Amino acid sequence: MDDKAPRFQTNKHTMWIGNVRNLSFQDQLQATTAADLNELSMTPLDFDRNLAKGFTARDMRIMAADVGVSLPILDPIASWAPHWRSGIPDPAWMEFLGYSADDFFRTAEQLEVSTVTVIGTFRLGLVSIPEIAESFALLADKASSHGLHCVLEFIPLWGISDLASAWQILQIADRPNTGIAFDFWHYMRGGRDDALLRSIPGSKISYVQVTDAEASLPPGRSLFDDCLFHRLPPGRGGLPVRELLDTLCEIGAIDRLGPEVFSATLDALPAEGIAQALREPYWQALANSGIGGPDCDK
Repeated sequence: MDDKAPRFQTNKHTMWIGNVRNLSFQDQLQATTAADLNELSMTPLDFDRNLAKGFTARDMRIMAADVGVSLPILDPIASWAPHWRSGIPDPAWMEFLGYSADDFFRTAEQLEVSTVTVIGTFRLGLVSIPEIAESFALLADKASSHGLHCVLEFIPLWGISDLASAWQILQIADRPNTGIAFDFWHYMRGGRDDALLRSIPGSKISYVQVTDAEASLPPGRSLFDDCLFHRLPPGRGGLPVRELLDTLCEIGAIDRLGPEVFSATLDALPAEGIAQALREPYWQALANSGIGGPDCDK
């Protein structure tokens, strides 16, 4: 970056675990630090797999802290919503998504996270917005009793498909410990609405997941496959990464952010290869929009 002060500076740069989903916990931490990131998200399934390998929750926290990484986010919970199984395409997904709220919050407590991500895996149109908001409010109250921030993620594959739906749910639920997860892929594939985005208080965008993809869905490729296997590092595809970062800066929504590149290409790489694939594109995208990191010199 140049000598000018950045428009925004944050010290929360997250390695979303989807980038490193095929790695061991030790290698996930290695990739995080090698990409100059300082947080790693965790899923309940990864947590349980680490326990099965002999690590305790305390071990995980200490191992992360020893390399300058925190573990602040548990992601995702799906079982809170009515008909939540209706949009899950394969029973094998239940290993990942099938955690009860009690089990999820028990893991959050053991890991000492501060934030949880909430997704709605029910089919689009099956549950009304008021019904969703009522269930989300109850979940947010439970999260609050554990001292947790509760972040709703809209995903075009399912029933909370776009930013408008997520924002409506947040407003109806009206809970102080809630916010929205803003994923570039979800926003562009779910229906871009920059006027709406600019109308939302930046404080309600709890974190930003920076990713790229082909400008439009290629013929013959499903949304599921595009989402989970074909994302690209920032600046390597056709999404308006710079414009989105600029808009998020304008509304003051730069607090916690990081790359989230679900990719079959990344899946085949070791820790250093993933870090190398993400580091320069991510930090360059932030620099282009005047966003500074912990040292403002990436």
